[in-house]
Amino acid sequence: LKLEKCSGFSSLQSTSFTNMTARPLELQSAIGFSGQVKSGLMLHPSDKYIIYSLGSTVVIRNVEDQTDQTFLQAHTQRVTCMAISKDGNRLATGQIQHMGYLADAIIWDVSGLWDGGSQPNLLHKLSLHKVMVQSLAFSASGEYLASIGGEDDNNLVIWSVEEGLAICGSPASHDVAFAVKWLNCSDTTLVTGGAAQLRVWDFDVANRKVRPTECNMGRERRSYTCIAVSDDDAAIYVGTSTGDIAKVDTLSKRLVQMGPRKRVEMGVQSIVFNHKDGELIVGSGAG
Repeated sequence: LKLEKCSGFSSLQSTSFTNMTARPLELQSAIGFSGQVKSGLMLHPSDKYIIYSLGSTVVIRNVEDQTDQTFLQAHTQRVTCMAISKDGNRLATGQIQHMGYLADAIIWDVSGLWDGGSQPNLLHKLSLHKVMVQSLAFSASGEYLASIGGEDDNNLVIWSVEEGLAICGSPASHDVAFAVKWLNCSDTTLVTGGAAQLRVWDFDVANRKVRPTECNMGRERRSYTCIAVSDDDAAIYVGTSTGDIAKVDTLSKRLVQMGPRKRVEMGVQSIVFNHKDGELIVGSGAG
């Protein structure tokens, strides 16, 4: 008798759960930061919001009010890279995808962060790179977006931010590329760094072409992981996986200096040129 009652109760429970309507849970707050995504933590130019990735979600949080959080949820897998335009009106995010599938890069309108008005919204979803979007960068004016794919793709693509369409593309490296960066004062020149290869590219908008020039690094062979450019575009600084930093003259595209003597532990993971004092801020893999 007990078994029959239990069986009947189990059947009743099963029927009740089957009739329930499944509703998606709404994300209200997020705590955590992995630090594994390059350029995965940014301060909006308004100095009011920080932007960071958390899995497949991008979090925009008010620095003065931790309860004021906005979540951008359109990626289907983990976010791998981010970039923000100089004027702070556009945000680009890229993701990883399963083998054999295209990985999306997304352009968001975040202009409302300046006055706390409109909520961020998705402008364009860009799908050309295989498996992973490795790095993203906006041009000086914010008119163009450069993206490079991971080792299964290895392509450099230039996009129109307004139209969300690809303008041109080219293999980014002979092996694999890790980083892309535009010059500060030009919409026609950008730099990519990869395994034993540093390239300066000329972007020909009229003919929809992008042409590379190899930087002369002498006998130094490195994997270039991150890029910074001086305010006047005279020098390019690149961090390496071996923990040193190379300075390259933008005009001649030749190595000027390599240092420091004591290399950064576990490689250079991030590098920023400080406009105020002309110094480099370097982040290492050792934290």
